Amino acid sequence: MERPPFLLKSQWDAAGIPLVLLLFMLGEWLISPVQNAVSRHFERQADMVSLELTRTPDVFIAAEKKLARDNISNVAPPLVSVWFFNTHPPAVERIQMAEEWKMQNEK
Repeated sequence: MERPPFLLKSQWDAAGIPLVLLLFMLGEWLISPVQNAVSRHFERQADMVSLELTRTPDVFIAAEKKLARDNISNVAPPLVSVWFFNTHPPAVERIQMAEEWKMQNEK
């Protein structure tokens, strides 16, 4: 007699729910760096739009510094940490982007 996979009686056996949940969790873990990269891309675009609309990079930089200080966040996390966990660009990157925008757009 052949043993069914994972000792399940049928494909609808409720005992398979933990296995399905485990597979979903592993899939989510594997796909999260891609999701986070997409989110960071859109956040960078939003930052750039805010600078273009307001044209106040000094205010943007001050806000980023205040957010980093108030949230007690790591302003320059390791790249691996950013890649796996961050949905927003690090504060240092956002401040640098605003400073570059300021240099390019000051006249």
